[in-house]
Amino acid sequence: MEAYKKILCATDFSRHSHTAAMRAVELANMYGSSVTLLHVVEYFPEQRSNELISAETEDPQKFQDEQIHLQLKEFTAKL
Repeated sequence: MEAYKKILCATDFSRHSHTAAMRAVELANMYGSSVTLLHVVEYFPEQRSNELISAETEDPQKFQDEQIHLQLKEFTAKL
């Protein structure tokens, strides 16, 4: 089997995606490859948690981007 060179791992920050990301890191360590985490942001979804709702004075898209980047940093730190 050829060694993996690059691994793409999608995440929604759930417990299950954390498990998948941990496996991606294990494979990357085994093969000396890199891992790229991917999170798709849906702007203005119909249903969203209160943590992703900006104050009226803030740009909603910028606020959501900042919140997602924070979540991604925390998620990555756990790996």
